[in-house]
Amino acid sequence: MTETPLLSEADVRLEVERLFRRDHRSKLLALFGRGQPGRFELDGLKWEIIPTACELELRSKLPAPGEPSTTGSVYLVDWAEDALPLDVSCRLAGGRIYHVARDARLAALFGARQVDQGLASTALARLVLSGGIDGLRKITGLRLTTNDLWKRVLEARFGIPESALESGAAWLRWVRSSDAGQAFARACEGDDLLRAVRRELLVWLEERLGSVGVLGFRAWELGLVDRAIQALLLLSAVEQSEDAYLRGLVNGQIASIAPGLASEVRGAHAGGTVEALLDAVLSVEDEADRRLLEGAQQHAMSGGASALATASDWLPAGHAAREAAVAAALTKFVDAPSAEALEAVLAAFEHLSAHRLDRAIRRSEHVESRKMAARLSAWLLARRVRPQLAEHGTPWQPAIELARRYTEEGGFLDWARQSLRGMRGAGDALMAAVRRLYGAVDAVARADDQRFAKAYVSWVEAGKPSNEVLPIEHVTKRVVAQFLKGGEHRRLLLVLMDGMSYAAAVQVLQRLRDQRRWSPIAWRTPGWNGQLPIPPVLAAAPTLTEVSRAALFAGVADPRFGDQGTDKDDARWASNPHVRELVGEEPLKVFFRREIHAGHELIDEVKRAVAGDQRVVAVVVNAIERAAQGQPPGRRRLQQDAHPPARGAALGRRRRRARRAARGGPRACRGRRNARRRRAYPGWP
Repeated sequence: MTETPLLSEADVRLEVERLFRRDHRSKLLALFGRGQPGRFELDGLKWEIIPTACELELRSKLPAPGEPSTTGSVYLVDWAEDALPLDVSCRLAGGRIYHVARDARLAALFGARQVDQGLASTALARLVLSGGIDGLRKITGLRLTTNDLWKRVLEARFGIPESALESGAAWLRWVRSSDAGQAFARACEGDDLLRAVRRELLVWLEERLGSVGVLGFRAWELGLVDRAIQALLLLSAVEQSEDAYLRGLVNGQIASIAPGLASEVRGAHAGGTVEALLDAVLSVEDEADRRLLEGAQQHAMSGGASALATASDWLPAGHAAREAAVAAALTKFVDAPSAEALEAVLAAFEHLSAHRLDRAIRRSEHVESRKMAARLSAWLLARRVRPQLAEHGTPWQPAIELARRYTEEGGFLDWARQSLRGMRGAGDALMAAVRRLYGAVDAVARADDQRFAKAYVSWVEAGKPSNEVLPIEHVTKRVVAQFLKGGEHRRLLLVLMDGMSYAAAVQVLQRLRDQRRWSPIAWRTPGWNGQLPIPPVLAAAPTLTEVSRAALFAGVADPRFGDQGTDKDDARWASNPHVRELVGEEPLKVFFRREIHAGHELIDEVKRAVAGDQRVVAVVVNAIERAAQGQPPGRRRLQQDAHPPARGAALGRRRRRARRAARGGPRACRGRRNARRRRAYPGWP
């Protein structure tokens, strides 16, 4: 007997409309099917849907012969296919049982007018028309296609969204999230119709998503989706190996890693898009995915393919192997610096950074430290090939040349050396290689320190000669005054960042350039042809913060400043002869850090001074060093969200509104503790 269809009210209505396009003597109609009682109206005539369970029930519900009828009746018959007793059939329209066409039922079910040719004869259509799936959505067009039918059935039956069927990666992500596959496989075992639907689904998935679609479905049925992905990871890694034995070993392991899926896994891998597929499916930031990677590595190790794990772009052993390669290349370079060894170091660093796990298992400080290690390696090689300082000439000439190098490049070198201490978490071999690199760089820098210290003493004893450097007490004469002499319209904001290292300064400047709101000043000190707008500024002796700061504000150097503190800086600035000569009776005031801020706002006096007509405004800010206090070694650097400091940022906004030129104050030194800050370092590559 043919499977009895479940007829909805819409199916019955459409069939009545089709059959009664031509007039029938009887308004009694028998349809083969089952369903629920109902009523509808068509062309002004009311119809009633009457299910029947047997011949006796049908006879009892037929009107008496000759009885006039003002309504139509549709009898649903599921106990006979074709023939009815003659005395019953002769009273029905057409004298027989009608079968509703499947394509018409499909079209009615989804709100369409047509269906794809052959679609109604599929097992999928039979499943849909059997009424075994609830919640099927209507389509938006007029034609029901095969793709439309599959998408709506999969959504209603398994909760698969349409987006999961758009690509192989989306499909794999969905099957990983669902645990209903094994239940579906068990349901198919005892249902011929479901088995036929499953066969059709495999064909459709292969046509739509290729071999990945079949792999995803089969792995979903077996509950082995993660195992299938692990097998793909190993096959992807084996592509990087030329060892035929290793290739054969991994191919043999696939059957044990993903039982029952070996052919599907190999088919997906043969498609040539596995790397992109894995990249789209896996996230190294996800803990579950990290466990999946560790599981894949265990399969490789236990199966004797440890070399495969170390070659992988995904597995932890591959990352560890690349770190070891960096350590080896760096050690070889430090032992014998050369252009070839440097190329090997840079290639090893790049190869390590390309590993999928690198950003997940190494913090940003660690990655930054690696970049700095590469730069320090290049600097170390550059020191061997760049011209050395002349051994002849005056005793103080090395101080001039080293100071010039330091102002142009030394801050970046300090920055790199400080960042190198943040390389935590690396293996012992890499840490040892980094320490050796740091030692080699430090040895060269210390030699420069000693040479600069001797030459600096000679420079002070010789009366601080040379136009190529500026004693700090000459800054107001050679820089501030020379700038203001350019015209009455010029305004200058002098910001002295007290005690700030040059390494911190270059970070601030780099951040300001990245914001694209600041750029280096175009004005240059007259007679100076260096890379920066002003010559290097050397601290006063003794090299204490108070001494150099006082010398800047006073315009003269006096060793006694160290005993007087900073309380007199306001008076020193007010009587500075070089600035006073240009501003006349205009008040000269220094705003100190304790008096420029009220909460998060500049005080009104500072706002008026910066925005007003005063030609020079001086402000002391030392938020840089305070912000760095308390940070562990290697992390004592300015964070992206921490600079410019609040006070500096607010001053900058006021300065831009007042159209003042800004000039950062010179770096003061703090005795022995700041000795490294006043050293002149050689070139930065």
